[in-house]
Amino acid sequence: MVTGITASIKWPNDILINNKKFCGILTEIEAEPDRVHFVFLGIGLNVNNETQELLKGAISLKAAVGTEQKFSRVELLQEILRRIEDNYILFQKNGSPAILDKWKKLNITLGKMVKIFSPKDHVQGLAVDIAADGGLLVRRDS
Repeated sequence: MVTGITASIKWPNDILINNKKFCGILTEIEAEPDRVHFVFLGIGLNVNNETQELLKGAISLKAAVGTEQKFSRVELLQEILRRIEDNYILFQKNGSPAILDKWKKLNITLGKMVKIFSPKDHVQGLAVDIAADGGLLVRRDS
């Protein structure tokens, strides 16, 4: 499915179109150092939603393309699964650096000031890179 739309990634798990949230991705993994037991992947997409149905700052694929025609969710799912498989094969062949490079190229968080909140603390600084484990590297003023 080709839409002509360019999407970007807001670290760690939001997919944006025109700086508006189109998709959220959540993952969970159970693994040992030498074995993965399972990976759960949850993907929420705004596909055919009307703009007034969405939260402020969100967009649907239909609205982004500017069409009245609805997108086939089945075809979209098929394309997503194809691309997941392509990236999995790339990972198997070349390891995580190839996937990390693609993630960095699409990422709009890098080079921006960020605030990261945790239950104990918060960090503010410049997002400078994504580590090999997927963590965001932030340069603080200190």
